[in-house]
Amino acid sequence: MPKEDHVALNIRVSGIVQGVGFRPFIHRLASRYRLAGYVRNMGGSEVEIRVEGNNSSIS
Repeated sequence: MPKEDHVALNIRVSGIVQGVGFRPFIHRLASRYRLAGYVRNMGGSEVEIRVEGNNSSIS
């Protein structure tokens, strides 16, 4: 993939995100669109999502 086509985003989501399957849901979406990254708990009611992939898959 050309370097200019590679995109990386950091996203923070807050609210009811723990104990409801939010992280597994994001993992399934990332797998479906062949994206790399992670989802991690930030404490309280917030998670951080790091997503990397080609521009057309993310936008």
